[in-house]
Amino acid sequence: MIIKTTPISSSHGAGVISYAMNKEKAELVKMQNLQYTSYGFPPDDNSVFQQMVMHQKLSGKKCKDPFFRIEVCPPPDETENWTMKQWQQLCDETLKRMAEQDIDLRNTQLICYLHRDSGKLHLHIIASRIDMNGRLLNAWQCKNKSIAAANAIAKAHGWSLASEVKSPERKTEIRNEAMEVLADMEKFDIKDFFAIMRERGYIIQDRWSKGKCVGYSIGKEANVLFKSSQLTGRDLMPSRIEETWKKLHTTPMVAYTYTTDYNTQIPFRIPKTLDDVIQEDIEVPDELYDDSDLDRDEEWDYELADRPRVARGAAAMLLGLMMPSGEDGPAVGGGGGGVQGELSRWDGLSAERQDEYIVWARMAAHNANEFYRPSKVRKGRKNSIR
Repeated sequence: MIIKTTPISSSHGAGVISYAMNKEKAELVKMQNLQYTSYGFPPDDNSVFQQMVMHQKLSGKKCKDPFFRIEVCPPPDETENWTMKQWQQLCDETLKRMAEQDIDLRNTQLICYLHRDSGKLHLHIIASRIDMNGRLLNAWQCKNKSIAAANAIAKAHGWSLASEVKSPERKTEIRNEAMEVLADMEKFDIKDFFAIMRERGYIIQDRWSKGKCVGYSIGKEANVLFKSSQLTGRDLMPSRIEETWKKLHTTPMVAYTYTTDYNTQIPFRIPKTLDDVIQEDIEVPDELYDDSDLDRDEEWDYELADRPRVARGAAAMLLGLMMPSGEDGPAVGGGGGGVQGELSRWDGLSAERQDEYIVWARMAAHNANEFYRPSKVRKGRKNSIR
């Protein structure tokens, strides 16, 4: 449950009133302290605006932002089949809860309309900040007061609180899934990206200008959408998302050396940082250690290196995230594929092939330990890798 309240100027008020009343399929929910036509019909948007402005002038109060623009967004799964009477009750409950937060809209001029755009049912309330007694309604901390009012309504109905539906964890969840989609895309097309995210259950409202996407909002709940600029990292905005896709498919490389045994070295190329290519912990099959009698603690010198990074580094080397420039060894392929697919089918490997991977597991453990050894220790070692 979300309520958004924003003070707006008179010049902005005219447009907002027109939008609320004239939006396609907009339905009147409530009209308060406004004069109807002589035939009993509701006034049009221009008449509503003029009546509010006239009352504001007659009050003698000077106010930079004499209107409130309020959006009321209840959970869509709870309100899908609501009748107009239920929407009217929600409007009245909103006014009551706002009054409890010292924003009393029950005696001012206002309109309330129901919108159904994008399948997201919500209310638009436009209210004058000068009530019928000539009192200027307080706009101080109206954002926080609106959240409090929304939470009060949510608790009464058993709905999600505003703080829960807009939590940072949800932003991170959306970004992580978007990054997975980008990583799986062989070529970038923002329309394809939107299509895949929609297949995964996301709602996307995209905005285009001259054939180019200029913005979008995304979320799994119709009443809780995040702008791309609000997502963690801000790297999924239309102006940056293609560059983000390129980074996921192009790993920066630097020349390095890799030890295939303790006496011989071959040319090797690795990413500048393992963290750039490892998003999650990678598990190496236990058989690699059981069958080879490889003691992880003995092979990996944790006293001289960062234990978790060494473990992940060894797994990365073994799975082909680091690719030797020569042809020796099982780490073949590109783009991080390496031998990961084969290792996931460990039981299907021949005994000879398993022995080969066991050898490389030892090499990976040794080289990961060397790579993460502190620089001061490296300088004094004859076989250090620089």
